Amino acid sequence: MIRFLLFFIFPSAIHCCLVVKTVAPPKCECPYVALDKYNIQSYANGDELYEEALRLRPIYPPTTTIDDCSISIRCENESHKLMVWSTKNYNFGTYSADGFCDPYSQKWSMAYGGEMKSLDYIHAFCYNYRIRNNCSCLMEPVNTQYAPEFLNIYPIYVESLYKYELYRPVFELDKCPTTIECHKDNLKIGVISPYHSYEMIEPELHCETDEYDKPIWAVKPGGGREEFKSYTLFSTCVDYNVPPKPPLPTGTCNCPHRFAEQIQGSPFEIKSINVRITKSADNCEWSFECVDAGDSRPRSFINSMTPFYGGKFAATCNAETNMWTIRKDGNTYSDQKVFYHDCVK
Repeated sequence: MIRFLLFFIFPSAIHCCLVVKTVAPPKCECPYVALDKYNIQSYANGDELYEEALRLRPIYPPTTTIDDCSISIRCENESHKLMVWSTKNYNFGTYSADGFCDPYSQKWSMAYGGEMKSLDYIHAFCYNYRIRNNCSCLMEPVNTQYAPEFLNIYPIYVESLYKYELYRPVFELDKCPTTIECHKDNLKIGVISPYHSYEMIEPELHCETDEYDKPIWAVKPGGGREEFKSYTLFSTCVDYNVPPKPPLPTGTCNCPHRFAEQIQGSPFEIKSINVRITKSADNCEWSFECVDAGDSRPRSFINSMTPFYGGKFAATCNAETNMWTIRKDGNTYSDQKVFYHDCVK
């Protein structure tokens, strides 16, 4: 009876055990991507530093050590520098980037410039700052962003390629490439010169010299097509799987124009790749200059014979006569059948 009464008097004696549960922190899943020469285009997003300088340098993936929530990123080669992209970009140079992932905010904290930086994500790569694209033959890789600047005078672009997404192809930058490739399997290689435009599967390229000892490309397009030569090349990778873009405005003027190198063998070094042409919406008003004015100068010809040079040309196409009027430094040259243009060194 006494035990029975004690049971009701002290019920907590049976149920008083305190259970303590510990909640483990979330997993560290802060976003991180190591970039290389193949995937960097998918993350560059028009980054100004990359477009102006880094795209001309060899790109390598960094060495990354991740231990639980900590990270250490470095470049193994002493001639490589480490770049970290986030909402802001951080150049670590030859030093490593060290930090940790906050499991609750899923953001990185990284030491930079003597203080801790909070990064939403990390995209990291190494670049060789001692090597630029130093091949003597000129080839400009073109993407959608820069195609209107470089390709707006080529029929294959204004009639077809403008409709699709374009990516820069991948090739070695520390020497003259002998082939080019795309960073995705579903892309097609396009090679464009002033005289030839081809879609290629496995093109072969060789940098040679002409009779004036000027660098010139020898290109084997494959598919049974004959080899051709060109002083300059533009290359791109075409994604035909995207929905086509609407047609470009055709304009009302269609006066003929050609590269100057087509009409005169010359000891000048041809710099066609530096040509920049802007056109009005109706295709009648043209402005022609060289991108690198310190390294090359514009050249045109009067009556297809007499060369003249300058810093910038303006040209107007007459839609009725299909003739050009070319202006430079206060001088006007009317009734020109063809607007020849080039950049020479």
